[in-house]
Amino acid sequence: MIEEFRKTYPNDRCIDLISIDGYFLHKDYDAAMKCVDRVDESLGGDPYLDTLRANVCEMRGDHKEALRLCRRAIEREPSLLHAHWALVTFLLSDKDYPGVLAHLKEMDRRFSLSFDDLSEVPAYAGFVKSPQYKKWLAYLDAKKSAPAPKDAANDAPKSSGAAASPGAGVTPPGSAATTPR
Repeated sequence: MIEEFRKTYPNDRCIDLISIDGYFLHKDYDAAMKCVDRVDESLGGDPYLDTLRANVCEMRGDHKEALRLCRRAIEREPSLLHAHWALVTFLLSDKDYPGVLAHLKEMDRRFSLSFDDLSEVPAYAGFVKSPQYKKWLAYLDAKKSAPAPKDAANDAPKSSGAAASPGAGVTPPGSAATTPR
């Protein structure tokens, strides 16, 4: 269907954008990456596209590059929640539980998210068994008992949780956070 659209509308500038998901779903990761690159070039650069690249790399088996691209997206656009969730997902798959803990805390401080009980989320099963999970719970308990700063509501970007996303592994693993505080 993608190729038919390309033949019918060869000069349509959106073809690469709408082709990314199709190629991804058909596991044609090289074609998906080429589309992402062309869209990025036409836009003059977009950090969100690094998150898409990260997912393509992850599906190709290039986990190290996927992590690098997530971190680059976050560096380029710190408020890009999508990139943060992708990074948490990849850290969970690495069993890098110190990294998961550090990044969940960073996300909590930056976005003022309200997290579900991670022990109920299958994607976090390994993290829940780790010593870092106890540290996460202690962090959350300490936050509950600490008085909120007067301007806290104005300091962090508001978020309604995860953005819808193409590709695998970029929404909150198991919907661990869904609402702003």
